[in-house]
Amino acid sequence: MGIYGVIDFDEEEIDAAGHWYGGQGSMLYAITSTGSLRRGTIRPRHNDGTPMTDDEWIVDLAARLEGEAEQAARDAEKQAKKAKGAEKQELLADADGLSSIAFKANAFVRDAARATKTAHATKKTRAQLDREIGQVLGTRIARKKLGEMMSPWGGDFAYGQGTGAIGAVSSYYYSDKKYPDRKWVARALQAIEEDIPKAEHGAHGWTKSDAKDLRKIASGLRYYLKHDYKE
Repeated sequence: MGIYGVIDFDEEEIDAAGHWYGGQGSMLYAITSTGSLRRGTIRPRHNDGTPMTDDEWIVDLAARLEGEAEQAARDAEKQAKKAKGAEKQELLADADGLSSIAFKANAFVRDAARATKTAHATKKTRAQLDREIGQVLGTRIARKKLGEMMSPWGGDFAYGQGTGAIGAVSSYYYSDKKYPDRKWVARALQAIEEDIPKAEHGAHGWTKSDAKDLRKIASGLRYYLKHDYKE
């Protein structure tokens, strides 16, 4: 489905992974080489021999990553207790980065399980299931592309609410940068969600196509709210 095909990591997390991966088969190694966790080229199989779906595959990778990162974080903390000076600070920074990786992986697995459970509660079309999962997890849209989509809906940054929040976040995303304040991204999402029913009912000359674009923007913002910040 492509709904949750990638988990992205920041520079501190990637650096920590680079210090603690255990070979090319390591999940931490995958992070250092790509900056994210994503499906590879050889599809894994279940114990009964049936191939995993795309979604099962990335969730399986995330679960493995969580366990590996947690163990590495414990090892870094243990070594830091015996270290001094710059070495101690580096080990503590690694422990923080590895713990953050484990946190993201755990949240990813938990959210995917919740979304899947919700989607299977009733029989629905594939498009309906995709929309419901996207509403929980968000959909990954390239940050620059998302900023471009948001731009027409933004306003004066100075107000920090409504269209101002949309404009501020859009500017950062268009420059392919994470927005530094989670609250502004949440405000931008709220403003976009408030405009969706207006567009669906033709307010301000908006169209159903506008409503569709707004839903895509909202899903993209949900994704970055979950992946850019610790809860």
